[in-house]
Amino acid sequence: MAAPDPTAGRDLNWSTPAPALVAVLVGGLVLLVAAVFVDNEPAGRLLIGLAALGLLVVAAFGFLQRPRLAIRPGPPAELIVRRLTGVHTF
Repeated sequence: MAAPDPTAGRDLNWSTPAPALVAVLVGGLVLLVAAVFVDNEPAGRLLIGLAALGLLVVAAFGFLQRPRLAIRPGPPAELIVRRLTGVHTF
């Protein structure tokens, strides 16, 4: 006799932890403020601003793609992946 499945009847999902995305968002905001207050070096302001923009974009995509990966058990089981282009089911 097979052992009962502990995951029966519920969806399993994974996404980037929200505290990690908040940390990336705060880092992007801090860099954005730093880019504004760098007075005497335009190249430094540009690089810091680009880094801030990159972090903010990564945080936004992370929040938009929640949950990123899900498994719907059952006959047949489904793997659901959320990407920027939409939701894909396998």
